Amino acid sequence: MTPSHRNAFSLIELLVVMLIISVLAGMLFAVLGSGGQAAKRRKTETILGVVQGAIAAAAAQGVVVQRSEHPLAGSSATQHARPQFYRVDGRNWQWQATDREWEPQGSTTVLTALSTMGEALRGVKPGMILAVDSPRILLDSDLFTGCTPSGAVWPSPVPALYGLPRSELGLLGAGLTDAIAWRGLPEPVPGVNTDANGILQGPYDNQRYPNMTHLIAPGYRKLTGFNSGAITRARDYNSGTWQAEGSYGGEGSDVRRSLDTVLVAGSKEELAKLGALYEPPSDDIYGQGGAFLRHRMVYRDTERQNSQTWDHATCQDGSAQWQPYRLRGAGLYDAWGTELLAAAGPRGSLTLTSAGPDGAFRWHPGDDGLFQTPPNAKAAQGDDREASSDNISQ
Repeated sequence: MTPSHRNAFSLIELLVVMLIISVLAGMLFAVLGSGGQAAKRRKTETILGVVQGAIAAAAAQGVVVQRSEHPLAGSSATQHARPQFYRVDGRNWQWQATDREWEPQGSTTVLTALSTMGEALRGVKPGMILAVDSPRILLDSDLFTGCTPSGAVWPSPVPALYGLPRSELGLLGAGLTDAIAWRGLPEPVPGVNTDANGILQGPYDNQRYPNMTHLIAPGYRKLTGFNSGAITRARDYNSGTWQAEGSYGGEGSDVRRSLDTVLVAGSKEELAKLGALYEPPSDDIYGQGGAFLRHRMVYRDTERQNSQTWDHATCQDGSAQWQPYRLRGAGLYDAWGTELLAAAGPRGSLTLTSAGPDGAFRWHPGDDGLFQTPPNAKAAQGDDREASSDNISQ
């Protein structure tokens, strides 16, 4: 008797075939995905190399290349509250008459919320001025949160920057006018410029410390002063000349002039080909239809869609959704579309950093978009993840 021939697979056989196909597809996607991330990493390394080469070339021509404040972590509280920072250095500085110098005293592990209102102060440390004004002092070690805790979580509206010290929250080039405003104070010297308690004489305002010599903000120039490391857009430090103040204006912006000064000898064209140099249209064009975010500090990136979960270069602004943003003015970005940060390096150099594939520089908020990890923590908590291990720096 001739055996029968089957013309179809059984259900179990079909399921087995489908399982094999899905496993093979998953392996293929994983390989392609990792290859894509590796390519972006190589591209970002190239971008950083091109920028550092341009900086070196500019420095060789006598151009002083410095950095500006990140607009989402700026010092100004003139038109809106300053972004929230926390102080991790709990020391107070006291004058030592014998050595005739200020020395730190007390704890170094206290986490204290800083003031988001009132004019920011630089050039002094806690203990050198009236205690009521100490929360307005800006220190390089202060940590960005953008929020205060709500119970056990920190709902930061800008997760990419959460936990970074102020010293690392810089951008290459001149800064955004509305983001920068602080008053520089001289270091107090008892018997010279202090009260009977050895505290720098107040009030710390235009009356005693005139705007024209102490205020770094739009409309004023730094004629004399001190080395605080901060940059103002009122002065384009990359060209070393004073520029007209005012809102960003596209082709004539200080930001663009600043980058043009650094990006010489074809580097600008090379970065443009790499997709690393992006300049939106002017405010008059790009700002129509409510396209600004975070008190007009950044643009709403109209080329991307809002999302329900946090992603690269997104922030929250009065909505539960995460909105993609771009810097106002010319900016430098990595292969994932996140802005490059600039920090002061040794001997006057600059270190440029990409957030890497996860889009966050210090901590990643996990799937819920909320931080369970305090900004000064040593290890991630909850579903948060340590984010700095995949950063790319040069």
